[in-house]
Amino acid sequence: MQIYGYTEQLYFIRDTSQLFKVNDNPQRYNKILNYLFDLKGDERIDGVFGVPISCIVNKQNRLKIMKYKYEEDSILRNRPFPLYELTTTDIKGLDYYGIEISNDTLPGSCYRDECE
Repeated sequence: MQIYGYTEQLYFIRDTSQLFKVNDNPQRYNKILNYLFDLKGDERIDGVFGVPISCIVNKQNRLKIMKYKYEEDSILRNRPFPLYELTTTDIKGLDYYGIEISNDTLPGSCYRDECE
């Protein structure tokens, strides 16, 4: 973030809660993010299948979300808006209630029981 001139506070998630203890669960990070940000319905995160994960959150604890497709299918999934998108977007001008749609596709994912 400092490379782009942002000096906002950084926080790290310590995921030792018994709610998320199973390390080999491919939905683990989705569940953690949905719990932390109380996401429901169309806002639920369903496209995070490993690390690293970065989240941009406003002072009201509102997570910025972006929709993506993976190479192997055409399903739009929700993920946290990635930090690298800030190269073209001002962090202070983000609309935290709107969901952006990426024109890029992501490489294979682990959204099933095995990674591809």
